[in-house]
Amino acid sequence: PTMMGWSRRSMACPLTFITKSFGKSGSASVTGIGMKKIQILLAIQGDMAVMLTDQKFELHPGEGLIMNAGQLHRVIPRQQKSGILVCLNLSPSTLGLRSGSYIDRNFVEPYTKNPEFTAVHLHPLIPWCKKLMDEVQGAYLIKRGGEMGCEVDLMSVMYRIWSLFIKNAVSY
Repeated sequence: PTMMGWSRRSMACPLTFITKSFGKSGSASVTGIGMKKIQILLAIQGDMAVMLTDQKFELHPGEGLIMNAGQLHRVIPRQQKSGILVCLNLSPSTLGLRSGSYIDRNFVEPYTKNPEFTAVHLHPLIPWCKKLMDEVQGAYLIKRGGEMGCEVDLMSVMYRIWSLFIKNAVSY
């Protein structure tokens, strides 16, 4: 079906999700290039290590990690050699911000342009982390559903995710 000349398939949702399944006979790891987007990783199944240039994070099911843009990383499943990882790619433009706007300068750039901010471990026992990861899972379900207007719902979720992060993450 079309609406105002746009087919449903051509309407771009304002964020990207990648789901990576690690198989026993397939690749035992995934290497991420230094993307220009902030990445939020969620371990859905299996234990895994996330190796950054100079840091290592152990993720267990239900835990996550927020990585700043440009971080080279590698995800390696542990003993079971299998797992499922969801990765949300979020760029400031996803939030609909103009470069140099008040919100961009005061609430996005202090993190994205700060070389000391590499990653923050998200643990489900920390209330704000749990809430943030629940929002990411909700966004994933909204995008998978693909209903008309899902883009507006996703924008709302993305603002809640970013707000939770900047209100609760340690300043860098």
